[in-house]
Amino acid sequence: MIALVGEEEIREQVGALFARRRAELVELLPGARVEHVGSTAVSGSLTKGDLDICVIVAAEEFEPASRALAERFRVHQPENWSPTLASFTATPEDGIDVGVQLVPAGSDDERHFVGWRDRLRADPELRSRR
Repeated sequence: MIALVGEEEIREQVGALFARRRAELVELLPGARVEHVGSTAVSGSLTKGDLDICVIVAAEEFEPASRALAERFRVHQPENWSPTLASFTATPEDGIDVGVQLVPAGSDDERHFVGWRDRLRADPELRSRR
């Protein structure tokens, strides 16, 4: 069983890690939008303590961006990849696992990752459901 912690217990540590990874990803993929998604991006949530990052690129940049990320990070769950989703893992830092999801702008996958985070942030009742 995975132990969950309150997001606020690791907020500072995850925020600093996100800032470092965001800078790295923007340098690697100029023009990409890099979003902190997942439980640690939602104040007051419970989390398993990892950092989820969504990298959003123009549709025509998806394949080149996927290749660039594969050179820098480990490919993750290739069986779940699709023409609009590629996932990677970075080396954990300070005991925090890091997942990187690559999606094209405007895709259903972007709406899934960023939209779900935004709905959770906006709706305290939704956040309180277990």
